[in-house]
Amino acid sequence: MQKLLKLWEGLGYYARVRYLKRAAQILVKKHGGRVPSDHGQIRALPGVGDYTAAALASFIHQKPYLAIDGNNFRVLSRVLAMPGSFSNQGDRKRLAEAAFPLLDRKQPGIFNRALMRVGVLVCLPKNPKCGICPVQIFCRGYQSGEVERYPSPRRRLKAPHYEIAAGIVWKDGKILIAQRKLDGLLGGLWEFPGGKRKTGETLAKACRREVREETGVSVRVGASAQKIHHSYSHFSITLSIFHCFYKKGTPQALGCQKVRWVRPKELERFPFPKANLKVVPLFASGKLRP
Repeated sequence: MQKLLKLWEGLGYYARVRYLKRAAQILVKKHGGRVPSDHGQIRALPGVGDYTAAALASFIHQKPYLAIDGNNFRVLSRVLAMPGSFSNQGDRKRLAEAAFPLLDRKQPGIFNRALMRVGVLVCLPKNPKCGICPVQIFCRGYQSGEVERYPSPRRRLKAPHYEIAAGIVWKDGKILIAQRKLDGLLGGLWEFPGGKRKTGETLAKACRREVREETGVSVRVGASAQKIHHSYSHFSITLSIFHCFYKKGTPQALGCQKVRWVRPKELERFPFPKANLKVVPLFASGKLRP
């Protein structure tokens, strides 16, 4: 799994690579290494939702399923002049039912791929290229002169921001790193131990507390090593990393999957989240030393 996570490093959505491995194992074990033709069996694979199941069934086996991702939802919403939000499961279901009669039963895979291309290249969220759209004549949204009214605007919530403190824990020239729990956010990736700062807590105190709670190790927090701002899909962080020096305690996986002492040159072998990954090259360049 670590090799896959390292290859996936920096791409985000790390749960996908875990699902991909599990799905591949099931396909080899139960289906002779092939994607089954039965939609229900495809849908039952780890990480496969309604869209992926419909896409695979139509692309590979020409099964009559309508694949609706965000782009396809937009195109069909405009063609049918149906308001609704892709993020709302009920709206997706209603649109799918209304649009199903449009599906080409003989070539559903080609139909779904063509729909995707229109959504990506022509029927854009803003300033759609209606003048060159191949389905313009059928588009009720265009005929009404209100094409950009569809789909309904998505309600955007302000993404939360977190202050994170983490430590580069030094001992005899080695650094303590922790592996995140496999079933959590960024599961299976390695990081410098740390976590969220509590209200009223200094970053240095948060670092000391988080290292102890995560690994069982007591440290002396030294100088700030790096401050990194990073945005994920649904939140953003400011990661403050401190040089820390081992005092006492046997490293244990208390709030993580595993812990390990490694030399700085070994860090590049491990998959790290993007924020931590920005720090790793600084060791090789000599900019980060105890």
